[in-house]
Amino acid sequence: MAEPTSVRSLADHQSLRERIVARLRDATIAGDLAAKSRRMEPELARQLGVGWTPLPEAIRHLEVEGFLATIPPSAHSSTR
Repeated sequence: MAEPTSVRSLADHQSLRERIVARLRDATIAGDLAAKSRRMEPELARQLGVGWTPLPEAIRHLEVEGFLATIPPSAHSSTR
């Protein structure tokens, strides 16, 4: 008879959003994401190797923590 396999605890399970948050937070702290640098979400998704869907939620989480700030597209271009 085969020995029972152990089931991994869900206590150490992280969602994709949580992994993205951790990766972006670490990159910010390490200086890999320069302060006040402009990053487009599609570029971040590509760099992280993730789809578009979990990224906005992770970014909002980091905004609440004060690690990131979102600047509306209209603020990027000058209207003068």
